[in-house]
Amino acid sequence: MGNELLFTKKASAETTFTVPGGLIVPILTTGIIIWILSNLSKDEMIGSSIALLILSLIYVLIKWYKNKQIRLLAAKSAIK
Repeated sequence: MGNELLFTKKASAETTFTVPGGLIVPILTTGIIIWILSNLSKDEMIGSSIALLILSLIYVLIKWYKNKQIRLLAAKSAIK
């Protein structure tokens, strides 16, 4: 009765995605990001930090709201 929320889909070998280049791509990307961030001015660093903080807060609020909705639906289905 309570399995409505337990939908799982297993990925098959044909549908998985692998990045061409293996570990070179994430290592190179990390280096480029660190280089870009190290060359920011003080004002750009402050602006980027504020934007990151605001976007992180929005993300947390959305996750909290969705989790709250799931708990409400589970509670309603448990009552029936």
